[in-house]
Parts: sequence; C-alpha cells; structure tokens
Amino acid sequence: VKQYQYLIEAGSSSDILIRQWNQHDQHGTVVKTLTGHAGKVYKLFVDESNAQLFSCSNDNTIRLWD
Repeated sequence: VKQYQYLIEAGSSSDILIRQWNQHDQHGTVVKTLTGHAGKVYKLFVDESNAQLFSCSNDNTIRLWD
C-alpha cells in the first residue's frame, strides 16, 4: 500500500482554491494553496508518479501544477 504525505482538496462551497494539507500533522496544517482558476474547481487528478497535479474548473480551464 502506497503511503502519501499530502491530502489535496478543492471545490468546497464556491471555492476557487486548491489546498495541499499535511496529513501527518495532527493540526491539519495547510502546506500550500494554489490559485489561478477564476471559477470553482470541480475535479483534481494526480499522476501516478505524484509529480503533477491537474485541475479542472467551471471557468472552462484545465491547469497543470508541478
């Protein structure tokens, strides 16, 4: 079973932000906040190597995050 250090979330409420959380921190610390979409983020995809994150938004864009 593969262990991951971070939890990535987006799309809560009308949120246009993507947040990266340290899941091993008992306080649930946000490590990084990604901005750039003008509309609500509704889908995230992480590639198998865990090197790239893709996000889709209702602003009709797909972003690639390294």
